[in-house]
Amino acid sequence: MAAMSEDEKDFLELSKMGKGSDQHCCVPNCKSNGRRHQVSFHRFPQAGASRNSWIQAIRRDPGPLFNSEEQEEDIQESEEHLRNPSVVAENIEKELERKLKERDDEIKQLKEKLRIARFGVCRFSNDDAMIMFSTGFSTYALFLAFFTYVQPAANSVTSYYYKAIDTINLSVSRQRTMSEEQEEDIQESEEHLRNPSVVAENIEKELERKLKERDDEIKQLKEKLRIARFGVCRFSNDDAMIMFYTGFSTYALFLAFFTYVQPAANSVTSYYYKAIDTINLSVSRQRTMVLIDELFMFLCRFKYGLFEQDLACRFNVHVSTVSRKLITWSIIFVFCTG
Repeated sequence: MAAMSEDEKDFLELSKMGKGSDQHCCVPNCKSNGRRHQVSFHRFPQAGASRNSWIQAIRRDPGPLFNSEEQEEDIQESEEHLRNPSVVAENIEKELERKLKERDDEIKQLKEKLRIARFGVCRFSNDDAMIMFSTGFSTYALFLAFFTYVQPAANSVTSYYYKAIDTINLSVSRQRTMSEEQEEDIQESEEHLRNPSVVAENIEKELERKLKERDDEIKQLKEKLRIARFGVCRFSNDDAMIMFYTGFSTYALFLAFFTYVQPAANSVTSYYYKAIDTINLSVSRQRTMVLIDELFMFLCRFKYGLFEQDLACRFNVHVSTVSRKLITWSIIFVFCTG
């Protein structure tokens, strides 16, 4: 009797697994399993060419979440997907749509953080005290009424820069005619009718394009958020602003000074934190600001004379937090300079 091959042994082993088998399909979002569905399962072939063809059939790339060589016993493929590749395309579309929704949620959160981080009137629309402090108007409604009064005059004024840019853009911009757009739509529709698989492929490409656009937008928002936040990192490439706010001629010199005082700053704990830790021993309290920004805030107060309320707005912390940190850093300076 001839010896059975590895594939035949696998098929025999799987065929013995009747109702109650815990085998399941490895394709994303597929619900097929041996307990509820009358389908057969097959292990990935040993041969390289056959293995690659199977991987291409389910459209998965080897990576940390999918390794056909190391997880050979766990990764199994449902016969349904080998018979009907459209199911694979549908699952890929669902996965891309899920990722797209995640990106949209992340973009929404970043925009909200950016709105809070930006120093503007919208940030203080619910804080009349800050409107009074920053503008002189007693309420946001009064400020809005004044803006409504001057808005027509502001809209009618156009700077020379914008006029020049508009003149250049008008000569460069081109619009496609309606006939060209209709012709392209007809050609695209005919192509889809001839080959339905093109539709699924185009949908997948469109979702991937949107996903890439979301990733680019997230990257831009993170960069804007980094710039919008008032801190020393914002001026790391601008020695003039470092000199203006801190008195140090360069960012490198400021960084060297921070390195010098950092050990002392780490060892100093303010009375506020000691009191809180005494009350809430089980709760670990973290700093509301990074240490280097605390030093930057202290130097802004020391050199430029910014008000505590102004510093609280710039660094997006409470006024009492600013007061405590200024006192703490005064102690650190006395300790370091002797």
